[in-house]
Amino acid sequence: MQFLLDQNNVKDRISKALQLRIDQGRYRQLSILEAKIDFRSNDYLGLSQSAWIRNELNKFSNLDLGSTGSRLLSGNSTTHLKAEQFLAKHYQSEAALIFNSGFDANVGLFSTVIRPRDIVLYDEAVHASIHQGLKLSGAELYSFAHNSTKELQQLLEKSNKNHPIWIVCESYYSMDGDKAPLVEFVQLAQIHSAQIIVDEAHAVGCFGKNGRGLCDEYEIIDQIFARVVTFGKALGAHGAAVLCDLPTQQYLINFCKTFIYTTALPPQDIQHIVMAHLFLQKFDFAQKKLEKNIQYFHHKTRGLDQLKGDGPVYAFIIPGELKVKRIAQELQNKGMAIQAIVAPTVPIGSEMLRVNLHSFNTLQEIDLLIDSLYQYYNE
Repeated sequence: MQFLLDQNNVKDRISKALQLRIDQGRYRQLSILEAKIDFRSNDYLGLSQSAWIRNELNKFSNLDLGSTGSRLLSGNSTTHLKAEQFLAKHYQSEAALIFNSGFDANVGLFSTVIRPRDIVLYDEAVHASIHQGLKLSGAELYSFAHNSTKELQQLLEKSNKNHPIWIVCESYYSMDGDKAPLVEFVQLAQIHSAQIIVDEAHAVGCFGKNGRGLCDEYEIIDQIFARVVTFGKALGAHGAAVLCDLPTQQYLINFCKTFIYTTALPPQDIQHIVMAHLFLQKFDFAQKKLEKNIQYFHHKTRGLDQLKGDGPVYAFIIPGELKVKRIAQELQNKGMAIQAIVAPTVPIGSEMLRVNLHSFNTLQEIDLLIDSLYQYYNE
């Protein structure tokens, strides 16, 4: 009888939570992207549809379709090991360790390398996966205002130097489309003997030589303790990797639960990751076209003071959840896939349209979007 009561209480709790989401207008549902003009996906370079990558992958059709287990059991292969060596060389890192996703990489890295009594100073805008990993670490956590070198410096000056100090940030933020002041962060880290971990999920492919990211572009790779790169955005594949020194890689292999206790990515997927990077090494037309589209969009939207961003991602601020959702739907009715971002993802009053530019967007498509944004700006 008690079991039935407990079961009913759980079901009632679930139902109430879902109903609350519905009442708040924040109920999430899975949907198929039907609009033909893509300003929504993270496929910045269009590599998810690359004919060259598809043809190259056909040459590896003999690779196993499944990995059959964890990397520490039956799931390791020469394909995995060679890919990690390749990635380390590509990103100019001593070592690389592949994870099944960026979420797994961040949760695993931050919960394993950072320990209780460590001090972590993190940007308030970092991804949910970083928050999750930091929470599991048991460290002392202090956030600083987004991209604020002043607040970071103040926290560093007050921090207990008897414990390891970590600075955590992303290099390129996918909500506001802004870059972290990484050079200044590195300078502060050197002064205060802190370590830096940088999530480059939305930077790789779009910035740096051969898409190596902003740490590469700013020439600060040697000053970073670890970088997280993901392959499901500009690379058009799946998975992620932690870039670090060899001892840290071996430490993660021995202690990181999100690496140890999960089935490895299949060799076919691993080879896809390699081919996507080879594309970046062999061809630069997609990156050049993306940069051309970014410059065109930036030039044509100078009169929109509600628009902010620097790179392939822009945020068009439209306060009010109902209003921003209405406008997003109207744009979708015009054939444009665009995302309304509302609380709790962003603070109430900071609701926005998130605009993602791609190498494959035509100038005509971009003009259609710009004309619509000016229309709503003048409402």
